[in-house]
Amino acid sequence: SKIEGEWPLHSSLGPRLGKNIDNPMVFDALVPGNYTLTARVGECKDTSLGCWHDEKCEDGCNSYRHKFIVPFGQGQLEWDFPMPSPKPKPAVAEVAPRPSQAPKTVTTPSPKGPASRVVLASEFASWLGSHPQWQQKSAIPEGRAKAGYLKGWDGATPPAGTANKAVVNVSWYSANAYCRDHGGLADIADKPHRWPEGDTTPYIELRSNEGKPAWRSNDGRDSTQIGLADIMALAGFRCKR
Repeated sequence: SKIEGEWPLHSSLGPRLGKNIDNPMVFDALVPGNYTLTARVGECKDTSLGCWHDEKCEDGCNSYRHKFIVPFGQGQLEWDFPMPSPKPKPAVAEVAPRPSQAPKTVTTPSPKGPASRVVLASEFASWLGSHPQWQQKSAIPEGRAKAGYLKGWDGATPPAGTANKAVVNVSWYSANAYCRDHGGLADIADKPHRWPEGDTTPYIELRSNEGKPAWRSNDGRDSTQIGLADIMALAGFRCKR
């Protein structure tokens, strides 16, 4: 059989495979007997072998099958079977790969870093000089602090001998206002979580809990039980930077 184009041709005669020599299939040194000749062109499934007879071959496949007798004797035996080239498979349109979904950005909260050191009375005094609304005479009457706020202060001047010590007797309101220019009030989870109490490390620090009042003590305790205007005599504060 003459197969047009470049279709691969395969055949077998019983258990023996044929040699494809310019399309004719050659079987050498055959023993006489009854055989089944099977030829296939293209890519055929096992279930499609012999489909040419019933005209049920799928696109890209033609297969011929026939009983064949090899007689006694010597010489060359030729058999011609007019099996045409198979129908080409329909073209498959290339589909552009779907863009993969952009990975979601997952933000992992980083551990709370250390905050700055506690604010000293001298630093708070300098700020009060340019923010008189936070001095005693304004903050207490306007409800931003309660009695005891900046005890011992004279306007923007701290009590004698306290300039280089932590500022205490402040309200959460005023501490938060001071830290607006320093990254905000230190968070309740910011380091340090514990610290030695001393002249510059008050027993309690005013902190922030998602923008709301909180405090942390030098023994590791913390709480959100504090009002915006409340005063704690031993409470100082620190900013984020």
